Amino acid sequence: MDLIAPEIVAAAILVPLAFLFALRAPLIVPFGVYVALIPFDNVLGNNGATLVRGLAIVSALALVFRIALLRRAVAPPRAWYFWLVLVGWMALTAIWTIDSALTTTTFGQIFQLFLLFSLLAIYPVTPGEFKRLTTVVILSGIGSACYGLYLYTQGNRFEERLSITSSTGLTVDPNHYAAALLLPIALALVIALARGKVLGRVLSLVAVVVMTGGLLLSGSRGAFISLGMMLVYIAWRSRRRLQIVGLGLIALAISAAFPTVWQRFSDPTQGMGAGRVFIWNIGLKALADHWLIGAGIGAFPTAYDRMFLNGYQAVFQGWSRPSHNVLIGTSVELGLLGVALLVYAWYSSWRDMRRVPVAFDGMPTRVGIEAAVFALFVASFFLDTLTFKYLWLALSMSALATNAAMPRLFTRARARTQMARAPFARSADPPQERKPALTPAR
Repeated sequence: MDLIAPEIVAAAILVPLAFLFALRAPLIVPFGVYVALIPFDNVLGNNGATLVRGLAIVSALALVFRIALLRRAVAPPRAWYFWLVLVGWMALTAIWTIDSALTTTTFGQIFQLFLLFSLLAIYPVTPGEFKRLTTVVILSGIGSACYGLYLYTQGNRFEERLSITSSTGLTVDPNHYAAALLLPIALALVIALARGKVLGRVLSLVAVVVMTGGLLLSGSRGAFISLGMMLVYIAWRSRRRLQIVGLGLIALAISAAFPTVWQRFSDPTQGMGAGRVFIWNIGLKALADHWLIGAGIGAFPTAYDRMFLNGYQAVFQGWSRPSHNVLIGTSVELGLLGVALLVYAWYSSWRDMRRVPVAFDGMPTRVGIEAAVFALFVASFFLDTLTFKYLWLALSMSALATNAAMPRLFTRARARTQMARAPFARSADPPQERKPALTPAR
């Protein structure tokens, strides 16, 4: 009699458990697994059908089932409405796009990310669930950084930068790998600065050091600048400036052990933003033809090609290049109205966190999410981030934190019940807050 394969036995046990867990805590399983794999999205699949995309679909279904079981959904935060208008404008540009294939592909990616963001924006998350998700985000960053450190020590490098490549030849862009670490670094950093258990603060500080090391191994100058700006922002938002200065010095000391970033700053072959400035110049010329209604979402490479011969590049950057700058790329693709909508939607996601009460859930994550949303905006001056999941994760964390602290139900009848349950119910005129010390009052 043949024995049943161990894989079948494990699947028979784990799949039902995972299903039950997904119905009970969808933000941990499967959404937490999705979060953990975001930095490696590009290498976990083929022909666009990635494992991470599959997990996103499963996560969306789990959220829908959970909302149906609870028979309750919250009104989305204010920022969601501006992102909705922006996505609507993106859809309209498909009418007059100069490259329908690129527009269809790009809009499809953004629309899927927006749908998951929308489900998270109406999910009735509790402070406890949000706290556990924050832990998952930090642990995913640690795992990502440790895996990168391991690959680097095994010789997976290209021009002394960390190289993550699959067996089929798919690669992870080191710039996006580093940018994906900004959110978990911000969350771990503010927890390390907060008053609380010494062990938790020490572990959070160790996590910051490990993730900073992973970021530095990528050799991404844009992510390094964004990290520095994030430290400045957290120092501005808190009273623990001396500790942050000390952490900044520690980060500089760590960077001495990983000199790849500094070498890229001083390398003459990496001048002009590694060629980005030449691409931006062509993009600005293309903007002259598309400033009103745009060339169509995702159509920047085609607009770049049409204007390429009218510009000059001291170092040839090739044809059909992405913009490497969200503001320039969006200006060309969506026009000045579109880029204005983008900036205001981004600002609204940052601003929503400023409305969250200081004492929210006993954790300083509100400041960490603010800092991450700001840092990713800085990183977007060097990268095209709108189609990447780590950006939408940060926006989703902003929406979830707002809902956990100040839930608003859709109907007035249920709102009365919610007001009795929620200690921080949203009001029309939120109170003015003092600059937090990254810690709740004792």
